[in-house]
Amino acid sequence: MFSATEQIAKAFEEANILFRIQENEEVSEVIANVAVDYVAYQIHYYSSGDTNDVSIRIPNYVRYGDKDVRKVLLAAAQCNAEYRYAKFVVDEKEHSVRMEFDFPQSTEDEGIGKMAVELFHRIMQIADKSYPKFMQAIWGGEEKPVISKSISNIEFRDIEV
Repeated sequence: MFSATEQIAKAFEEANILFRIQENEEVSEVIANVAVDYVAYQIHYYSSGDTNDVSIRIPNYVRYGDKDVRKVLLAAAQCNAEYRYAKFVVDEKEHSVRMEFDFPQSTEDEGIGKMAVELFHRIMQIADKSYPKFMQAIWGGEEKPVISKSISNIEFRDIEV
């Protein structure tokens, strides 16, 4: 088990956060199941070596249908602008949105566990606040038309929101 994974696991135990660990030769994961008002999801802490290179991912944070891709892209862009350190990635092949957060690589060994617990709480807050925005985008009404204007070979597109 990688050092960062051990430190995160220890800090989660001390904070009474339920988790499990999955490992393979290249990556070890600390996975915490979370349920908030609107949704249940898993927060994955990936560690890929004895450095403090830790990334946090919430796969399948939001699922959507083919017809909703443009609305979901707009909601993701709004969330990316609002939540500076979290990143919302739209995967058009999987029809899902993934939330990402990366630890600073300069994090000291003794700070990994404490930071993991703090980020766990921050990510839960961001997830709780951003999820309704995606649901509003998907279920909130009719899609506005795209207004398109052309000048020579340049096309300008504007989307009413």
